[in-house]
Amino acid sequence: MFFTLLAFLASVSTAGGDSTPLPSSRSHTCTSRKNALLPLPSSVHPAANFEPFDSALLEKAKSDVSVNRACREGFSHSTYEYIVERISSEGHGLGYPLSWFCEEILQQQYLPPVAAPTCPPTPGGDNDSTLLSTSSVDTVPSTQTWSHLKKTTMVKKAREEEASFLLHRTDIGPEVLLGESKWGLFFTSPPTDTVLGIADEGPFGVECDYYVDTPVVMFTILTWQVGHLIVDVLEPLFYMLGMNKTGEVKKDVILVIDVAEEGEKDTLFEKILRDVYETSTPFFLLKQFTSHPIHTKQSFFEGRGGKTTRTCLEELYVELDVHETYYTTGWDSHPGFVKGSGGVRDYAGFQKFLWKGVGLETTGEAQTVTFVERTGHRELLNLGDLQRVAGDLVDRPIVTAKLEAMGLEEQVELFGRTRILISQYGSGAHNSVFLSPGSVLILLMQPGWCNHAWAYANQALLSRVGVVAVCAEEVFPDAFRWTWKAWHQGPWNTKDMSWAVEGELFAEALQKAQELVGLEEPQVVVLGATESAVDPASASAGRRRVGRTTVHLSNYQISRVGEEDAQLARLMCVFEVVLGEGAREERHWDDDQARLCVEVNSAAITCRRASEFNEFSTVDIQVPFGTEVNIRAFLEGMEEESETYFWVIVEGLVGGLNLSTITHVGSVGDGVNQLNDFRLFRGKGDFALIVDGLVFETDLGEPYRLQRDAALFCRANSIDCGLFFRELSKIVQQQNELRRLNLPKIQYIPTVTSPFIFLHHEKTAGSSLRRYIAQKSSDLGLGFYIPCYTADGVYHEDFSCYSFDLHNASKVNGGERDDLAVVAGHMQWDVWAGEDGMKSFSGRTPNCLVMLRHPVDRAISLFYERVFPRDDLDFGNTKINELSPTRLKFVVEQFRGSAWGMYRDEGFSNTLCKMLLGQNHFKGKTPSELNWEDIERADKAMMEDVERAIENLDQCVVGLQNDWETTKSMIWHFFPWLEFNDSAKMNTGRGGGAETRDELRSELERVILNYNQCDMKVWEHAQKRFELQKRAVLGM
Repeated sequence: MFFTLLAFLASVSTAGGDSTPLPSSRSHTCTSRKNALLPLPSSVHPAANFEPFDSALLEKAKSDVSVNRACREGFSHSTYEYIVERISSEGHGLGYPLSWFCEEILQQQYLPPVAAPTCPPTPGGDNDSTLLSTSSVDTVPSTQTWSHLKKTTMVKKAREEEASFLLHRTDIGPEVLLGESKWGLFFTSPPTDTVLGIADEGPFGVECDYYVDTPVVMFTILTWQVGHLIVDVLEPLFYMLGMNKTGEVKKDVILVIDVAEEGEKDTLFEKILRDVYETSTPFFLLKQFTSHPIHTKQSFFEGRGGKTTRTCLEELYVELDVHETYYTTGWDSHPGFVKGSGGVRDYAGFQKFLWKGVGLETTGEAQTVTFVERTGHRELLNLGDLQRVAGDLVDRPIVTAKLEAMGLEEQVELFGRTRILISQYGSGAHNSVFLSPGSVLILLMQPGWCNHAWAYANQALLSRVGVVAVCAEEVFPDAFRWTWKAWHQGPWNTKDMSWAVEGELFAEALQKAQELVGLEEPQVVVLGATESAVDPASASAGRRRVGRTTVHLSNYQISRVGEEDAQLARLMCVFEVVLGEGAREERHWDDDQARLCVEVNSAAITCRRASEFNEFSTVDIQVPFGTEVNIRAFLEGMEEESETYFWVIVEGLVGGLNLSTITHVGSVGDGVNQLNDFRLFRGKGDFALIVDGLVFETDLGEPYRLQRDAALFCRANSIDCGLFFRELSKIVQQQNELRRLNLPKIQYIPTVTSPFIFLHHEKTAGSSLRRYIAQKSSDLGLGFYIPCYTADGVYHEDFSCYSFDLHNASKVNGGERDDLAVVAGHMQWDVWAGEDGMKSFSGRTPNCLVMLRHPVDRAISLFYERVFPRDDLDFGNTKINELSPTRLKFVVEQFRGSAWGMYRDEGFSNTLCKMLLGQNHFKGKTPSELNWEDIERADKAMMEDVERAIENLDQCVVGLQNDWETTKSMIWHFFPWLEFNDSAKMNTGRGGGAETRDELRSELERVILNYNQCDMKVWEHAQKRFELQKRAVLGM
């Protein structure tokens, strides 16, 4: 059986047979033994006869640097022998487990002396019945059970990892559940934390190797993290251990602790020593509960080598009583907020205890606005913007704190002067307990999780702190991880995501917070969500439900089963349920009526209820490496409407998508996760595919869309869903690889919701490309608008050729603006947006292509097309090298081509940047329509906007006029629908006798470059971008 605990405070020494105990500096005689018993530094001491252990050896061990170093480096057999040799010239054994010895000597230097223990019982003596009381509470993520016992014996058998407890009772069966942590399923080896009591002949009816006359409290903690410390450990411990009139808790107890993850177990004592004693962290608060050293559960169960070890305990607490803690009681009012005490036992007393423990005193001078800066999970993407908003609105000092980089004293000092604390959902928000009454917590909730604001808001309210909960405005589908009561929370895909808070909403939150400052009765305000979002009668209110209720595979990991060379893999899958418009009532999920079914490779099917999973449980599939796995999942009784599919090749170790924790064990391997990562496509996820002559469309940038749309598509069109998902998964994986490189996705077919646009920068060899685009669009029956082309894809030059927006789009020349899937022409950025844009497209940027050329080469080409042939100009028919720098400066600065009484281009100066920035000052306008103030202002600010121009360019596929053959390969890769036969000869635009860039006089080249500084920056970046595209295409 498996027994999990946590080690906060404990101490033990051992004896029995020929073993020897740990002595202290004082002697003590126990008259019930024929040998003298030296007092121990803890309340655990040997119960059998033994030879006295020289107290000088303990002092020698504590002061021996080599022994201390050996203990810190690990508890092994060689360490044991080394320490014995160092401290005992007579060759005495240590008399008790090595880990206990090391934990004792490393902590004793930080602790005051303790009183001598009482005498141990006589073996075979008092056989009074074990006194036992057991309780439990249903909470999240699972049930917690705890017990209080008097007189029991812990038996640790040789070669067994866990211990059992003997109970002298006649009114129980062969076993009774003593303790079970709500975090039980997180414990990885073995996968349970239940503690069982076994009926036996008597608590002390056997000879004791150790006797414990001090109460022992054994409990678990999910992970060594501050939030779990405050919520899961300190508060229930405070209630359990009581409090006297001076505000002190009972400290004469032994605490034993365990953690869930195997890797963390191995370093637990190092963390105890570091965080409780040697550095300033909130874990220092553990010392408020004991005067003994702090031990680990592993050392408590270590035993005596190959022998069965029996430890007799006068009093034992198994697990912690959490039923009156704020988090457990909060589920009763979820998603509303507490009123009064909220059923919590004594949070004011607990807060007072914490304040006393950290030395916090309120001075009434708290004035600071403190931002908690979080990195990694739930990071604020626009923290700097919010800080500037605060600086403009709040007449208070503003501080930004990275708590993990601060010591406890520094944190306490900061929170003591903080009046408004700003934190994301997470551990930083727990620090509201250290704020002075009348302060305010601004709680920033991640998308989709507004209903879970109570988990931190209640703690603040109980601490007499007001709350402004800011809910992310972006609404995600109403989804939950397949686990018990998870529908109360939010979409798992967004639990740990980073996001930006809208500036105006944050400004409103700051104003509300200042109104709440100083109120005697704390209040809570929720912004960015409907009032019903915090209505206890409807936990899912304010969350979006669309379509049908469906199953979604949100994440997975691939780990190895067994040793490093083992060939068996474990595919660990995380499933969510996305609630649709006709979803069952909430009680349907709480009553555990539904079952999730998973089918693997059209064969094995397993169905499981949500109550069989906890917050980090996974559906595991074990297969040999190299296996193709096709998964189908659905809700029982809703098979067709709810099903989803997924295909993956189990090729190596793969970590999760780092959206939210999968197993609390952490990611494994460096393989690529083959699920679509929607974060890569936000605002540009429109995606379409031709399947058997049918168009499949979805949005890769929305969580839950791809699998839902694909399942609906294959069912509606009688397509083999397994085969369809298999091919779709490969395509989507390629799209993800491109986006991870910050390259555009592949467009398989343009549609009105996923359109294509070619931004034709003049004199970059785009005219032939426009012809190919027009012909292909016409052949595919796509709605298009390409000035100079008819609906049949035929070139026809007239007035409409000089159109630089979409106003002239019509069925005659390819399509109305409602029907446009393709646009190409001399247009500017954002021509697709707004009332005059592509009406059916709602994304940020279409799939786009931009051709570029060196700015000097382009200027030469433009000169010989637009200036050189002009007989009406005094510098017409004059080669560039024949111009003076002054005359060329005039041409570059002032000349623009014209036709039909209006300008037809933007001239020679920074025209690429103007196109990418959406600045159309001349094209399509008459001289009377020009706004020279705007033109001059834009020209002066051009270099300030170069990064934005580059950012826009990076959303498009880049082609280079000087490398047309490679550019064609790029086009065919990123736009396979556009593959064409290229029979055109590239037009250099120079004509016979025109100068090349190398032939141009240097002073003339400087003139052109001086007027194209922004374009040169973009060109330099574009060349690197082109090389990145080329490497990616060759790699695929």
